[in-house]
Amino acid sequence: MTDMVEPSEANELNLVDRVYRSTRAAIVDGTYAPDARLRLNTLASENEVSLIPVREALRLLERERLVVATPNKGARVAPVSLMCLTDL
Repeated sequence: MTDMVEPSEANELNLVDRVYRSTRAAIVDGTYAPDARLRLNTLASENEVSLIPVREALRLLERERLVVATPNKGARVAPVSLMCLTDL
C-alpha cells in the first residue's frame, strides 16, 4: 500500500515549505539580521498563514542552525560565524 496524504495535510506541508523558504531566504540575504527576533505573528502575516506553519518552519530552520529558539522567549536569527557562512 502507498501512504496517502490527505489534502489538508498536503496543504499544511506546502504552507510550512513556503514559510520555511521565505524566512530562510530573508535570513541568508540579511533581511533578518543576526540575533534579530523572529515574531510569530509578523511571519504569519507576511506569509498570509496561521501560526502553525510558522512554528513548523522555525523548527526546520532551527535544525539548520539558522534560528535559535529559547523556551518562553521565542526565536531569534542565529548569530553569524565564519564557519556557518561557508556552510551556506
